[in-house]
Order: sequence, then structure tokens, then C-alpha cells
Amino acid sequence: VFLLRNIDHISDKIFREVEADCFFCMTNLLASIQDNFTPDQPGIQKMIRKLDLFVERVDKDLHKHFEVSGLNFLHFGFRWMNCLLVRELSISSIIRMWDTYFSEVNGFDDFHVYVCAALLLHLSPNLKAMEHDELFEFLTVRLRNIPSWTINVEMLLSQAHVWKVSFPQSQGHLHSLQPNVKIPSNPNTKPVTSQNDTSHDEITLTCYMNNVDFLCD
Repeated sequence: VFLLRNIDHISDKIFREVEADCFFCMTNLLASIQDNFTPDQPGIQKMIRKLDLFVERVDKDLHKHFEVSGLNFLHFGFRWMNCLLVRELSISSIIRMWDTYFSEVNGFDDFHVYVCAALLLHLSPNLKAMEHDELFEFLTVRLRNIPSWTINVEMLLSQAHVWKVSFPQSQGHLHSLQPNVKIPSNPNTKPVTSQNDTSHDEITLTCYMNNVDFLCD
């Protein structure tokens, strides 16, 4: 559904620019995730392995709880990497996240792993109270249904950026990362919405997101 305010007042010139930007975004995305859809899907396997190792470093207790509960990162990680959290988070959150992904180098692979790790750490207290079946259901089904204000996307992106900047060598950071990294929680934070007419970038991202459903069919 194409939800834009005052769409009738958008000029043909802006629509032509949006079309070009949407094409650029789509080709950029497909180029960055092509290894996810080749035989044996090495791109997805690599991302899941990185997430596994990274969480073991930043939250040993959560990683151990997954092991004891018999939950493998592959059980939910394949979906998180294959669909880039489209099935887990709200469309407004995804638009905000993907906007950052497009501006980052390797945003849809390396940076996405950091975001997934930040999300797990944010949910860590709740996850540690769940057993295998409940863990699996929550991470693959129920996560989409929790109130959007409980997941501060800005904080997830900020934490992911800190990790990426602090440990630029993706193959070496796992040996030097300090454990027990905490993500501050602020339930009073509200999404920022513009009161002005829809911007060009908002139109572009909304148009683009309406054409990515095929990734998760």
C-alpha cells in the first residue's frame, strides 16, 4: 500500500527522480547480497557465523543460554539474514534501518550483523527467561507483534556503528572485543515524525520498500 500524504501535489519531476533513485537502491541492494542466493548460500552462512561469534563475545550469558536451550543461531539467523529483518520489525523501522544500510560500506552484510547483535542484546533479559520452543517462536514469529516503541531503532543503529568503527577489521575484532556491552534503554523515546510535506528521500524509500517483498516470498 502506497501511503503518502498529499501525493496529488507531488510533481512529475520528483517522481522521475524517485524512479531513478529506486533503481539505484535496488541494484545496490542486489549487488551487495548476491552471495546470499548462490549455491549453498555462502553469504548467509558467513553472516550467521559472524553473529554467533560476535554474540559469544558481547553477551556470553545469552550465548550460553542458547546453547543450553538447544537453540542454534541458524534456527532464526537464516531468516534474519535472508529477509534483512523485514519480517521481524515494522515497516517504519525497516525504512530507517535500510536508509543507514545504503549509506554504509557493506551495509547489508557486515553492518547488518552488528544490528542483529544489537537487537539480541537489547532483548537479552527477556530471552534468558525463555526455553527453546518459546525462544524460537519469539525470534521468528512474536517479535513482529511486540510494540514498536520497545525497540529503539536509533539506539540499535548507534550501537552497531560504535562496534563497526571500534573494530574496523571484521576478521580481527572478535579477538579484541570487550564483553558485557550494554545498550541503554529509553522507553519514553518516541519516533520523530515530520509535520512538513513528504520529502523526496521519504518518497524514494517508501516507493523502494514497496518493491522488496519478493525477497521474502
